[in-house]
Amino acid sequence: MNHAERNKFNLAEGITFSLPKKEVLRGETSFNRLFQHGKSMHGKVSSIRFLLYKDEAPHKLMSFIVKKKMGNAVLRNRLKRLLREVYRHHKMMLDSVLAQGYSIEAAFMVSKPSAGITALNQDYETMIQRIVQIVDQNSTNE
Repeated sequence: MNHAERNKFNLAEGITFSLPKKEVLRGETSFNRLFQHGKSMHGKVSSIRFLLYKDEAPHKLMSFIVKKKMGNAVLRNRLKRLLREVYRHHKMMLDSVLAQGYSIEAAFMVSKPSAGITALNQDYETMIQRIVQIVDQNSTNE
């Protein structure tokens, strides 16, 4: 299946792999709240810092962080593109969190400059599955 056919299929199913600006975490106060009150999880090549809270209008906000010590600008930009790509293809995994009335704000970060798309995919999937389990446990305890 070529790229055009895949896009037609996904649009017909109502699945979009875009990353609209409204889904990107921005602002100093948002980042301060995330890093002061959020929890973190670590994978083999990446980590995620997230903040879950009940909300009347659940939403998901994601940011993508690569520290300067990872390498030059070309490498950092490549890693950020990979992070965004992984998120775009797996963002529907967070829909169960939203369905339970929780909002999530998160920062997806690379911890190794040699990270590839496969390793980032595996890390992201396992970390999001753990976040979904946390939300499920919180929902059953309420």
